[in-house]
Amino acid sequence: MGHKFMQRKMEGTHEYCDKCCNIILGVMHNWYYCKNCSFKCHNKCVNFLTRICAYVKVVENPSYILDICPETSLATQCYKCAECKRRIFNKEGYHRPRKCDYSGFYYCSYCHWNSQMVIPSRIIHNWDFEPRTVCRASLQFLRIMMKKPVLQLEQLNPMLFSFVEELNEVKKLREEILLMKQYLASCHVAQEEQLLLEPKERQHLVENADMYSLRDLIDLKTGVLKKFLRKIYSMFSVHITKECEGCRGKGFICELCKNVEVIFPFEDQSISCFQCSTVFHKECYMKRKNCCPKCKRRQRQIILHQNL
Repeated sequence: MGHKFMQRKMEGTHEYCDKCCNIILGVMHNWYYCKNCSFKCHNKCVNFLTRICAYVKVVENPSYILDICPETSLATQCYKCAECKRRIFNKEGYHRPRKCDYSGFYYCSYCHWNSQMVIPSRIIHNWDFEPRTVCRASLQFLRIMMKKPVLQLEQLNPMLFSFVEELNEVKKLREEILLMKQYLASCHVAQEEQLLLEPKERQHLVENADMYSLRDLIDLKTGVLKKFLRKIYSMFSVHITKECEGCRGKGFICELCKNVEVIFPFEDQSISCFQCSTVFHKECYMKRKNCCPKCKRRQRQIILHQNL
């Protein structure tokens, strides 16, 4: 099943076996723990497992089910648990079916403990963070996938950015951080201080502005992600605009107003030409009706060269 078990001995524990659901008396018996998916079971249960390691599923296919609780029926499953194949009926004397809100399948009480988890598809389509009941296999899968940046929100649900203002704010911060990265990537001081490694486990935040992990979305809802990005933004900005002469020397002087103040493309009062990337004061550029003098000069040179 792909599990990487470690045997535990003589440990006081209050865990429950993922196979038989009974308590694990670690002081009295040996038991096994999967270091990849946190699956736990008795020594006597290890040869009767039916659940594939969630980590193996993530390695083979690191993607979510994006349909909201896919429709299925007990008849489709032949009235059997989707995992262990026990008979399940809505009758006394049988295992009662429990539906997993993530996969849409029905499970018995051995494989579904009514654990709760936020569902990625509900967040993407409805911005709904209410935890729903999921089976043990789905719970372990979602926990391992929690920090993996595999959700491209603008492609999955572009309308979400029209209704959730926090998404636009976070997107703007990430785009500005990407502009800063161009300065830091060529700065030997920043490389020595390893500034670009500051996000640590959230390195994808300085790699692109589109991909999100499930943890990112949960933290965005609570405001944690915005605070984190602002901290990174402030750190990078101070280095580029104040501390490092090399980075500061790569700034721009507004050609429209001739002000000697050094400006950068990631600042709120600045704007970049879409064609040549020259930076101007936003106010100056708007007064010129978004007309870039550098692009105009280039056009005149092209026309002059063609006439010659």
